[in-house]
Amino acid sequence: FADCSSLEEIVLPEGVKEIGGYAFSGCASLKRIVIPDSVISIGVNAFEECSSLEEIVFPNELETYGDGAARLSFVGYTALESVVLPSSSPIRYVEFTGCSNLKSIVLPKTINCIFNNDFEGCTSLKSITLSDCHGESAFVGCTALENVEFVQDTMRIYRLFNDNTSLKSVIIPSTVRSIESGAFSGCTALRDVTYYGTIEQWNSINQYNACDQTVKDNCVIHCLDGDTTFNP
Repeated sequence: FADCSSLEEIVLPEGVKEIGGYAFSGCASLKRIVIPDSVISIGVNAFEECSSLEEIVFPNELETYGDGAARLSFVGYTALESVVLPSSSPIRYVEFTGCSNLKSIVLPKTINCIFNNDFEGCTSLKSITLSDCHGESAFVGCTALENVEFVQDTMRIYRLFNDNTSLKSVIIPSTVRSIESGAFSGCTALRDVTYYGTIEQWNSINQYNACDQTVKDNCVIHCLDGDTTFNP
């Protein structure tokens, strides 16, 4: 389908096993693509220069992707609104810099690192679901980001959301053991943290300087057995 400039949508049939390199490259009008779960391999630059892409749904599992660099990149895809990533794949890093219409994303557990500018310019991003992702200040400039959810089995929350002044609510599972210093500092709109554990469990989390005093004074931690605050 490379360079099919009038192609706007494609739903690949179940049974397709592989998408070759540059398969949809140059499909400048392509807005939506759905890839069935039967696909186990996607070649290098399969979606290069698909500048009108609004939605892409990946299969649940992938064995190989791209050139083996483990990075999924949609830099500058300003029309992109929705991405459904595979729950199991070789992809370890994602890059959505400049995706100004991206509204929400679920990062599977396989994504273990977010670099500082990977979501820079995602000014429409309102919610994100993620796990143990290393990184720092990855969402600075995501001015619409309001809701963050950490999935079950997350062990540590890193300094990804500091200075996000639009962040209002966070969901934290009881599996978390550590919240990095400064993780929520500067999140002046943060009012509600839902914690799926008891107050005793919350107090056992290593969370020294997880936020500044302003956040501590205004944010309520809703535990299973009552409400509390960030620890000193």
